[in-house]
Amino acid sequence: MGRLLSRAPRTRPGRVRSARTIALAYLPLALLTGLVVRMLADLPWVPLLPGLTGVWRDIACDLPAVLVAAAAILSVTRPATRPSRAGRGDGRRPRIDDQRARLANFDPLTGLPNRVLLVDRLSQALKRSQRDKRPFTILQIDLDNFKVVNETLGHTVGDAVLVEVTRRLSACVRKTDTVARLGSDEFVIVQTDPNSDEPSDVVARRVLDAFSRPIHVDRRELFVSASIGLAVAPVDGDDPQSLLQNSSAALSLARAAGSNSYRFFTADLNVKAQQRLEIETHLRHALEREELGLVYQPVLDLPSNRMIGCEALLRWNSPALGLVPPDRFIPIAEDTGLIVPIGAWVLRQACMEARRWLDQGWDLCVAVNMSPRQLRHAGLIDDVCHALSESGLPPDRLEVEVTETFLIEDPVRTAGVLRLLNERGIRLSIDDFGTGYSSLSYLKRFPFQTLKIDRSFVRDALLDPSDRALVKAIIALGKGLNLRVVAEGVETSGQLDFLRNQGCDVAQGFHYSRPLAPTQAIDFAARYAARVPPAPAGLVPLRHARSA
Repeated sequence: MGRLLSRAPRTRPGRVRSARTIALAYLPLALLTGLVVRMLADLPWVPLLPGLTGVWRDIACDLPAVLVAAAAILSVTRPATRPSRAGRGDGRRPRIDDQRARLANFDPLTGLPNRVLLVDRLSQALKRSQRDKRPFTILQIDLDNFKVVNETLGHTVGDAVLVEVTRRLSACVRKTDTVARLGSDEFVIVQTDPNSDEPSDVVARRVLDAFSRPIHVDRRELFVSASIGLAVAPVDGDDPQSLLQNSSAALSLARAAGSNSYRFFTADLNVKAQQRLEIETHLRHALEREELGLVYQPVLDLPSNRMIGCEALLRWNSPALGLVPPDRFIPIAEDTGLIVPIGAWVLRQACMEARRWLDQGWDLCVAVNMSPRQLRHAGLIDDVCHALSESGLPPDRLEVEVTETFLIEDPVRTAGVLRLLNERGIRLSIDDFGTGYSSLSYLKRFPFQTLKIDRSFVRDALLDPSDRALVKAIIALGKGLNLRVVAEGVETSGQLDFLRNQGCDVAQGFHYSRPLAPTQAIDFAARYAARVPPAPAGLVPLRHARSA
């Protein structure tokens, strides 16, 4: 019997089974034993032994229960002969904990401290700074136009660029400093060496110099520039969050100054940051509250002195903030993405107004500025087509203006968008020519019909020989390429005479008129605009266009 029990299933080491589990495990053995006893009791010679028959049958009935109970007792009290699972796993547990801690505190791509660990190290640095009475500096670094790399070459190439950026940043600092990855293409350097008197701007210049060399990825040569914002603790913040917030404000100032630059945080930046937040908050509701409006800058043909159209300009009159200048709220709308719905609204309103001009008999077109974010928006072509169909405006009465700086950001996608607009009969204009990365290839590769001279050249053309030479060259270039040349910002009769003598086609500016409300634009057209020719076949009046 002991041998049979020793063959029964055993519990795993370090684990005590329940009574039900033990009973089920030993029940087959007990039933087999009871069956054998019953067979013995039925043998012919057993009745010859008086009194044994009942005993055998009692044993056969009770033996399964007795064996199960005994097996349970033996199983519970049997000492463990193998090491426990916990004992076997003791070697792996520290490694698992280390991996979890690393994932929680370090960026998996670059191996740099992430935001969580950065905040902890900033807290420690602030405590040491207060104890030793020595300030320290943090540098917040943002890669300029890095999203273009991801969008055009893919995230694999983008990740390779980030790894190389990490290597270069680490080479710019001391071993005691911290380099952390704050976000997608944002990094932070914490200069925590209390014994170093090296100025912070030296490190910033070193970082910018490190990005001057090309990055080679998959046989590609890529150039990445950076903008840097600096904040000094504890003057610019006595806690990690305020330090990061203020260095971010300085970073925004560096971005506005142009790529590959750095700026320090100043007290007035905090005021500007609060003002920006207030503008953004109210701007998010400006469209639904009908606080936005359009004014129209007349555009005149110089040879005939006739008004040929208007440029639509956006204005915002906020009940809380008053009249907010466009250079204050349009960059915020661009950064936040609000420019997409606002731009679609501008497009619809301008097309409606131009159609009203046509219905009142004036031969005018309307020009609308397109921001880079609008041109990258996947629904741009649909927005333009919807505005034209809703208003009934002929496509050749709409002109889309594109700034020169946008053309270099994503030339392949830009060429595709401009081609689609041109195929629909919409006129295209390159705005602010000469202020960005001017290239004659833009005028050849993109289907422009109009070239606009920036107002900064026109303003000083009579005073600065360089500006005068540039204006002459741009006009000659436009004429040679069969483009209509428009001069912006004409304010004096002397400027106007100079432009006429150089053969400029079109002008706009305060010399003719300031931007006008829609009703004022009609009054101006009555004095300067030509009457519209007879309507071509298929041109639907505005009152029917909406129901068509």
